[in-house]
Amino acid sequence: MGSSLTVGATGAGVWRDKGKAPMASRRDDRPYFFLSYARTPKRDPSDRDDPDRWVYKLYKDLCSAILQMTGARPEEAGFMDRENKLGTEWSLGLITELTRCRVFVPLYSRRYFESDNCGREWFVFARRGIARKAQDRQVSDAIVPALWTRPDREKLPHVAQSVQFDHKLLGERYCTEGFYGIMKLPNYRADYQRAVHRLAERIVAIGDEIAAF
Repeated sequence: MGSSLTVGATGAGVWRDKGKAPMASRRDDRPYFFLSYARTPKRDPSDRDDPDRWVYKLYKDLCSAILQMTGARPEEAGFMDRENKLGTEWSLGLITELTRCRVFVPLYSRRYFESDNCGREWFVFARRGIARKAQDRQVSDAIVPALWTRPDREKLPHVAQSVQFDHKLLGERYCTEGFYGIMKLPNYRADYQRAVHRLAERIVAIGDEIAAF
C-alpha cells in the first residue's frame, strides 16, 4: 500500500502518502441543514405532550443518517429550533444557525405556508443564495424541501414552486403520504427509512458542495 499512518505526539493520526507532507485540513463546522417547520399549537396549554414530537423524530433520524455518511460532529449534523414558541421573537441561536447552515430544509405542509415565521426563515436563507450568485459561485440550489403532508402543488406560493426538487427520489409512498403519514403507520416503516436515507444523501451532497467554496 502507498499510505501509512503517522501518529503525532498528541496521539492524533493522519493518513498521508509516503514522501508527501500531510494535507492541511480546513474543517467546516457549519451545520449541514436547518430544519424549517411550522409549530403546531397545543389544543390544551396545560398538556405536557410536545405536538411537534414527530417532527423532532424526523430531525433526529436525519442527523443520525448524516453522522453515518460524514465525518461531522454531532452538533454539525443539523439544527432544529425548539426554544422559540409561537409568536415570540427569534433567539440568537436561531438567527446564528440560520445564517450559518449549509442547506435549508423547509418541511412543507398547509400550516407551513400560513406561517409568517417560516416565511421569514425562508427569506433570510434565500438572500444568502442571491449573494452567492452575485459572486458568480455556481453551486446547486441549497433549498431542499421535504413533504410533511402532501400540499397541492398548484396552491404552493410561487417561490416554493420554483424550487427544483424531484420528490419521487424519496419513494412513491412518501410522495403520496408525506413524512407524517409514513412515520405514523408501522407498515410504512421501510418507506420511511428509505425516504430519510435519500433525503440525508441529498443534504450531504449539497452541503459538501457548498463547503468546497
